[in-house]
Amino acid sequence: MGRKFPLITAHTGCMDTPDNTIESALVGLESGADFIEVDVRSTKDKVAFLAHDYRIMSNDGKILNVYDLTLEELKVISRESNNEIALLDDVLDMVRSYDKRINLDLKGPFAAEAMVKSIKKMNVRDRVVISGCGYELVYYLKHIYPDLDFYLNADDFYFFEQFNEQNVRNALSASCIGINLEYQKCNPRLIEIAKENSLLISVWTVDDEDNMKKMIEMGVDSITTRNVPALLRLKNMLG
Repeated sequence: MGRKFPLITAHTGCMDTPDNTIESALVGLESGADFIEVDVRSTKDKVAFLAHDYRIMSNDGKILNVYDLTLEELKVISRESNNEIALLDDVLDMVRSYDKRINLDLKGPFAAEAMVKSIKKMNVRDRVVISGCGYELVYYLKHIYPDLDFYLNADDFYFFEQFNEQNVRNALSASCIGINLEYQKCNPRLIEIAKENSLLISVWTVDDEDNMKKMIEMGVDSITTRNVPALLRLKNMLG
């Protein structure tokens, strides 16, 4: 193949496990992937936990914002619906125990403080990259937390011609290590410009082997997938 094989990131919910659960994290860590990926939110009392959506339904049918709930309130509601809250502390401890790395997909600025507190508490700064942030948010957070590694989540632009150049400029301006984007938007010119500027390209979520091959041939640096076994098979075939 003539190039280094991309890093493999096990998307939360990989191999048909429930998203943002301890079970999913464990399966990802044991899958042979280089990274696992989870979504991070915060409770009202600044405790980081795993969740994609900011709303939760109580047992009596009320739709509640998780940012308005303390951890204990959230635990009660979750138990009533037979769901278990996965705390970021626990997942980071697992990552450290398995000697792996993790991509924290930050779901909104409110969760940043709790997320960083957890990273520092568990002493895993060198095992963490942070994604999920558009330019304005990542620029702001990188100035507050300069020792953390961020990916810029690629922004769309009215004119497609702006997509490659502007996202590279934004990533450099915000001191990001790279750009994170949907694989359908990745293109050879973006990778060329990114590499000229020492930026990494990470794509998500690639579950089909044909698309995996396209991303590998294009030269991306990291692939996020729910189908880790398929990507590992390609790694063994292509080296």
